[in-house]
Amino acid sequence: MGIVMRKGQDTDQLDAFALFPDLMQNLAGADQEKKGENCVLPPSPPDLSWLSKEGYEEQERVEDIPTALILMGNGHEKDSFSSDLQELGYRIESADTPAEAVNKLKFSDFAAILMHVGFGSESLAESAVHNYLTWLPTAKRRTLFYILVGPDFRTLYGLEALSLSVNLVINDADAEQLKAILRKSFRDYEELFGPLVEALDGYGEK
Repeated sequence: MGIVMRKGQDTDQLDAFALFPDLMQNLAGADQEKKGENCVLPPSPPDLSWLSKEGYEEQERVEDIPTALILMGNGHEKDSFSSDLQELGYRIESADTPAEAVNKLKFSDFAAILMHVGFGSESLAESAVHNYLTWLPTAKRRTLFYILVGPDFRTLYGLEALSLSVNLVINDADAEQLKAILRKSFRDYEELFGPLVEALDGYGEK
């Protein structure tokens, strides 16, 4: 291919782009960058590296599992409670102190909370966890199933549970029947409040 000649005003001159295409292209690009120093650059393409990470789908499945927070006092066995809730489909978390429990409640979403009245060596009236849950906004409180366990409760006594602002009360003596008690309580709760919660959620979406 012959060298392209470009006519100037006074004389013939060689086309620099034809002679040094790479150099001239770089110079042109640098000039454009200089002119566009104040231009807003488009965002980078999304990072797709997560597609190749093993365990991503497993993590997604774990996040879909409802989580229960179990809070037991000293001397009270929590393994049986954990086992029963796991069999009912819950992932289990626990806390050793009221401060740790409240911190978890602030920054995590739980579907169920099971607390023994002896947790934290506080009376129920002074319990930081109980008071925190009692004063939760209604929109969040109604998504939690709050269970109290203790030696003086009358198991499945709805009026007592209502007076304490909880969903269910269980006597220590009946704790071995936790799965059966929870199944009945969940069923009763769904029959009583299911339509109301559905209606409230629908109203909130409008």
